[in-house]
Amino acid sequence: MKPSYEIQLAAAVAVAEAGGEANNRAIPAVIEVMRNRAEKHKTSLLAVVLKPMQFSCLNGVHDIPAFVARYQQHPRYQDALNCLTVVETDYAKGADHYCRVDCFPAWANGVEPTAIIGQHKFFTVP
Repeated sequence: MKPSYEIQLAAAVAVAEAGGEANNRAIPAVIEVMRNRAEKHKTSLLAVVLKPMQFSCLNGVHDIPAFVARYQQHPRYQDALNCLTVVETDYAKGADHYCRVDCFPAWANGVEPTAIIGQHKFFTVP
């Protein structure tokens, strides 16, 4: 059965954000953030992913179907689909935000990372 559009898009975003990481926990951790945000805000995964300025890989993207099609070709896309449909993890330790390790966004001021995975820091922001 073909995954829903919501799942395909979330997988593509996770791969675009963390598919280049050598650490195999990076993609699942990004997916955890998506799920945690959806639960926290009582909304859908699709709404979380499409919220403006939340996932840098979508900034400036106007053709979402082309974006999804591009990342469906990525060697780790199936891993992302599996994380979204079969496997649940807790690598990010409940985080609902993340950024690159070399970034220091205002929302992270005074908040300790719940995890550092590859080139990303994960946070639970009040």
